[in-house]
Amino acid sequence: MKFEAANGVYISNIEIEELRHQMNRLDGVANSFALLEDEHESYIQVGGGPFQFTVESRIYENQTEFIHKKATVKSYVNPSEVQLLIGGNPTTVKQNQILNLSQVTLLFEHFLHNSDFSDSVDWEDITD
Repeated sequence: MKFEAANGVYISNIEIEELRHQMNRLDGVANSFALLEDEHESYIQVGGGPFQFTVESRIYENQTEFIHKKATVKSYVNPSEVQLLIGGNPTTVKQNQILNLSQVTLLFEHFLHNSDFSDSVDWEDITD
């Protein structure tokens, strides 16, 4: 699996310890975006930092069809919209789409190990 980050880091076969290290480098300023992609071009990506993040995944079912989802926190009923800085640019997300670094890292670890995503979040289908 390959890992890329906004600070220019590119690792073609990332291991779990290096993934954790790179996730801890997300600062919301010079490094506010990271992506983990498998050999089928399915991916999980994060934006934000240093304390608030938003996560999306795109999972290919075959060569042309995919499901695009956004991670959401389970406890919100009617979340309001908030601004999150990604790459210095304000991005509007729902309040229930804000995750902390521990939650984000766990989701990236699950993706790295090709396991089901943590049940600590729900996934909202945003496929167009």
